[in-house]
Amino acid sequence: MLEVRGVQVLDHKPISPDNFWAIYDEAIKAGDKCFAALLLVALNNASYSGEVASIKWSEIDFQSGGFVSRRPKTGISRIAMLWPAALDALKVLPKEDDQVFVTPAGRCYKVVAVRERFNLYRAAAGVEKDVLFAAIRDAAHSVAMHGADFAKSELLLGHKLPGTADCYLRRNPQLVKVACEAISKAFDVAGHTGTIR
Repeated sequence: MLEVRGVQVLDHKPISPDNFWAIYDEAIKAGDKCFAALLLVALNNASYSGEVASIKWSEIDFQSGGFVSRRPKTGISRIAMLWPAALDALKVLPKEDDQVFVTPAGRCYKVVAVRERFNLYRAAAGVEKDVLFAAIRDAAHSVAMHGADFAKSELLLGHKLPGTADCYLRRNPQLVKVACEAISKAFDVAGHTGTIR
């Protein structure tokens, strides 16, 4: 019988709110505001590690809360409406480069560095090893599908759109506001971060 190596599991295990906040709290305890903000934004945007690592300041509208980007791997548009807690967490970060998230060593985060730091705080929080960074996106998508219609949750995830819909989408990040709000409510973001809605 042949054994296939290196295959990604398609049915990820969504991260629970308890596990997410335990990992987030470890980042806060360590004084790592940058990674704590990265975790919040990843949940808010239903992002993979590479997607959240590549976010640029120029993609965030602090006035409207809108986020407009493209997936690094595919070039497909990503939109979200950032929560007050995510915006507050971002506002305290230094703006030395256009890339938002920077490691404690001063380098821009890449996929591997995000996963390594997640694993560090996951271990400190006593969360099981099978809880992967991708579980954040999975949980966000699962909640968004219940809190908004399927099309809105697909828009949040950055799945391919037909024709000129891409241009319209990039002008209207508020299309996924309901999906983002559903995630915030399910994870009690305001309650945990002390942010006023």
